Amino acid sequence: IGYGHVDGLRAGLCVSCRQPNEGGSATFCRNCLLLRRPKVNKGLFSPTRIRRPKVRTRTVRNLVNWLACGPGQAFQLVQGLPPQSVVVDLFGGSGSLSLLAHEHGHTVFGWNELHPHLFTFVDTVASGLDLTQHILMAGKLGPATLKLWYQGLLPAEDPRTTAAVFYHVARNVKGRNMAALDIQGIAPCPPEHLLRKSFGAMQQGLGPARRTNLDFAKAALVLDWKGVTFLLDPPWPNQTCYEYGIDGRYRELVETMLDANADFLGVFQSCRTTMASLKGVPYLYWLSSGGPKTILASSRPVPGREPFKLSDFGV
Repeated sequence: IGYGHVDGLRAGLCVSCRQPNEGGSATFCRNCLLLRRPKVNKGLFSPTRIRRPKVRTRTVRNLVNWLACGPGQAFQLVQGLPPQSVVVDLFGGSGSLSLLAHEHGHTVFGWNELHPHLFTFVDTVASGLDLTQHILMAGKLGPATLKLWYQGLLPAEDPRTTAAVFYHVARNVKGRNMAALDIQGIAPCPPEHLLRKSFGAMQQGLGPARRTNLDFAKAALVLDWKGVTFLLDPPWPNQTCYEYGIDGRYRELVETMLDANADFLGVFQSCRTTMASLKGVPYLYWLSSGGPKTILASSRPVPGREPFKLSDFGV
């Protein structure tokens, strides 16, 4: 309200009709207050506003705390796929990108991850083995014992034990730095029904997929088929927290994709190291989801996006 209504408020007048305010709110009388309230739908053809219920969408959550592209970038990456695509996740990680593609109607043909413990975890869950009790038991171990299990000093014959220990290590490591392996404490386990629900979603999305534990160059040869699309979310350069980074091999990755029979669609950090390695890629686009700019590289055009050229940036 403006300054002209200050005296009216002090005198007990309505700020709308300037009549004495009796039984209304602090600023409006009863009649004006009823006019300002939203109307209720009293009939099929009544000219009233209908409040639609909010649609609750399902979001993919990581089972383990793992470095990957953000949810906004992953969603834009999956949006760039043609309908009902057959995809191969070359840098599988926690499987969140593959599960997101599965939820959008795509078929996950292959999933590859070089990290041995992460591969054991995802492969064990996707194969249908129940990890709930093993995770609950491993949650009672201390940080020192978890480190010994993770470093292989306490061997585990059952892959479910290895997967459960890795789950807690990746969930509690400080700063998501698996190389430093700094664990201060153990967070409480999620409820058992939530664990089973998450495991069921991973089993449904990655169960039929071919899961490999190979270097990306070998996995690309094994999983290269006509009609398949490689989803690329490689480790970013200048990151010391990756145990299995690909620093110095970005050009090898791009050449492998250019020589493959399959198509590819991937996200790369927009720095000089990666931009120089993207020479020869047919289509390059900018992605931005609140963080640093990211490059979307594709072997075919992505509808609704304007490509750019590396020559515009002196590369």
